[in-house]
Amino acid sequence: MAQEAARIGTYEWEPATGRAVWSENAEAVLGRAPGSFKENFQDSLVNIMPEDRPLLDAAVEELTREGSNRLEVRVLADSGETKWIQATGTAIRGEAGTVDRVVGVMMDVTERRRAAEHAEFLADATAQLAVSMDYRTNVAGIAQKAVRDFADMCIVALVVDGEATAELVSAVHRDPARSAMFHEVFEAIRHNPDRRSFVAQAIEDGEAIFVPNISAEQLADAAVSEAHRELLVDLQPTSIICVPLQARRSPLGALVFVHDGPRHFDAADFALAQELGRRTALAIENALLLEQSVNREADIRRANEALQLLADSGVQLSATLELNDMLNSLANLVVPRFADVCSISIAVDGKQLPAALACSTPELASGLAALPRAPDVESDIMRSASQVIESGRPIFLPTIPDELLHQWAPEPGQFAALSRLGFRSARSRRRRTPGHGSPQPDRPASRAPTGGGLQPLLSEPGRGRRAERPADRRPAPPAIPDAPCTRPPALVGRRDEPD
Repeated sequence: MAQEAARIGTYEWEPATGRAVWSENAEAVLGRAPGSFKENFQDSLVNIMPEDRPLLDAAVEELTREGSNRLEVRVLADSGETKWIQATGTAIRGEAGTVDRVVGVMMDVTERRRAAEHAEFLADATAQLAVSMDYRTNVAGIAQKAVRDFADMCIVALVVDGEATAELVSAVHRDPARSAMFHEVFEAIRHNPDRRSFVAQAIEDGEAIFVPNISAEQLADAAVSEAHRELLVDLQPTSIICVPLQARRSPLGALVFVHDGPRHFDAADFALAQELGRRTALAIENALLLEQSVNREADIRRANEALQLLADSGVQLSATLELNDMLNSLANLVVPRFADVCSISIAVDGKQLPAALACSTPELASGLAALPRAPDVESDIMRSASQVIESGRPIFLPTIPDELLHQWAPEPGQFAALSRLGFRSARSRRRRTPGHGSPQPDRPASRAPTGGGLQPLLSEPGRGRRAERPADRRPAPPAIPDAPCTRPPALVGRRDEPD
């Protein structure tokens, strides 16, 4: 009874004849069916994992040489479970000094070994969560480690914009050629939003799903469509754990662990998966809080920079009454603190005239000056600037698409030259100066538009968020004018530059 409770079996073996005798519970210790062991010692060795055979051969040599041995090997039980067995043996020699008989003990140490493996895997996976500041990359690395140490397949899915239909971040199969199937599974789920997959169920309900033995009926019930069912059957899952990643306020995603073939998860595996899910969710939540804090500090910094720019511009604008000096000072103040290029045009007697231009680098200035011009470029520029001035509404382009660049530069040479400057975003808005310019129809003379500028913010690396400055936010821009222009009028902006 004590041996059975401790999962310990004993044996006696005669090396010369191969004959062996085992205790009644020896077969159970090794995970074999009753009656599997006859009288040959080899009967107890057939289910040793092939990778551990060299350990057994070395232990037999040690027994002959030293008189005793001890080893731990893995055996495949009839149930498909992998068990760890610790075996010890003592040699009894005859008068000639040869080994006549070996007596030994076999102990099932699976729980101890698995506990150690689980602790090592959990520590390794936790360290992975702190590898970098990019939590998505960190969480995706969990799948690689899980397939190496814990499961045959692993899926990491993260919620996007609070939707239960999560985005597949990482999918790893022990057979790399089958990893792509997970993307097909998620596509099948996405095309059937009316039915909840088990991943969506875990995320929405906030409760883990554990199916130690998946039946064909359960597999069919889990499918959201016939195509989905066929993919699941092809994957041949036998055991599954789906753990939601739950923050204090909202769901974050899910971790899915799958076994195929004869192996199955047990209660200890389920507990480990839940603990890993808890740690993963905590790491994601902390990363999101840090990201929010960094963004908040960046917003405050941009707001302070914008206020300082406004204060400095007020000083510059009041420093002189000479219009040209005032506009040139303003353009040079804007560049490079706010933009890479600033061009200001003004309305004089109903005509739009360029008044000031500033560039952050000599190369950019020479590049703008070298842009080929179409015969009607000046009229297009003036017409575009007039539309901004007359409408009284700014144009803001967070990004400038190639289609718009083609409008600005319809000729191949123009487009190539403009593309090399790296324009990324643009802003154009009207400035009014009472008492200047010609009155417009239905407008009092004191409100006649006299100035305007189109400011493409052509961001260089690390400055692409300039367009999000709090002080720069404006109402939604109007539609891009239908009239094409061969070159952006009064460009002010940010551009891409090499590091």
